[in-house]
Amino acid sequence: MKYSKASIILIGFILTTAAPAFSQEALGVNYNQFLTAIQEPEISQVHATWVRGFLDLHLLGNQDPSQNPDIQAILEAKAHGRHTILNLKWNYETEPFPTPGSAAMTQELDQLNQVLPVVLGKVDILVIGNEPFIETQAVSH
Repeated sequence: MKYSKASIILIGFILTTAAPAFSQEALGVNYNQFLTAIQEPEISQVHATWVRGFLDLHLLGNQDPSQNPDIQAILEAKAHGRHTILNLKWNYETEPFPTPGSAAMTQELDQLNQVLPVVLGKVDILVIGNEPFIETQAVSH
């Protein structure tokens, strides 16, 4: 099939004018553990549609997850029409990961079960874990 010079120029024009719109659709901002630093005017200024961050469940302690400022911040970003990604993480860099069935593992799962009703279905993507290959002790052979 042969294309005229005019149709090639038109295809090029469509591709170059559509590309910025597509890239803005996928642009996001990552706040990592600093979810309370989310600033809606800044997100609007860069035309980001996605907001991502993580919550270290060890830092949550006994706090009611619905009262946690980081969780409130990601849910507020969602309320402003942003797509949201929340990673829940457990940092085990300095201590061994709990053994399945142990009291320590039960405690971790209990805390997860308290957090899930607060965020599940309220963020677009929920990730259980965050870089586990970095946030766990190295296995010695």
